[in-house]
Amino acid sequence: MGAGSGGRDGATRLKGCGLKQQRTERLDRSVLARIRDGGPGWQGRINGALRAAGGLNEFKS
Repeated sequence: MGAGSGGRDGATRLKGCGLKQQRTERLDRSVLARIRDGGPGWQGRINGALRAAGGLNEFKS
């Protein structure tokens, strides 16, 4: 399913800004559960944690 198409729940997804890449990663269930427990925005929190771990705190296009 590409960007801009209907999602599983029928909602329309907005086309991305082109600065991110879709990936599939394997995470421990406990790690994913802890991140998701924070509510909406869990993917952004994972991205932020990975950027901080990699020393990429400032966004550069």
